Amino acid sequence: MRFMQARGASSEHAEEIAQAAWSKGWERRTQLRDDCMVGFWINAIALNEFRRGHRKEQFNVELQEICGQIGIDPAPIDAATIVRMCHPRDQILFGHQLRGLTVSEIAQELGATPTAIRIRLLRARRSARKQAESRLRPPSARPGVPHAA
Repeated sequence: MRFMQARGASSEHAEEIAQAAWSKGWERRTQLRDDCMVGFWINAIALNEFRRGHRKEQFNVELQEICGQIGIDPAPIDAATIVRMCHPRDQILFGHQLRGLTVSEIAQELGATPTAIRIRLLRARRSARKQAESRLRPPSARPGVPHAA
């Protein structure tokens, strides 16, 4: 443990490395040529474990940090993809809504009542959800698609 702490490992980490080194040494005890060299041999195993762990840590970077720096918001891309899957009349409704128009403004622009627009939007959202869910399901789980044997 002191050997690993001298190399910069914390006391908990040094203890874990020492235990791993002793267990590996025990598993491979037939490879030890001189019994007097056990301490040096275990220290070499521990140092290799420490280096291996340090190399692995360099490759582990949290994705949140990377994604946060890019600054891409996937929501508009997802919304555009879902809207493209919809029926053209629903695309028109969603287009008005995505531009920030209220139900009353959409109704006025399309020459309909606000209640009719609310109902159309409800049906359009249900249809869009159904389309998106059917595309996310694997082909074997879709109704009407034959199962591969």
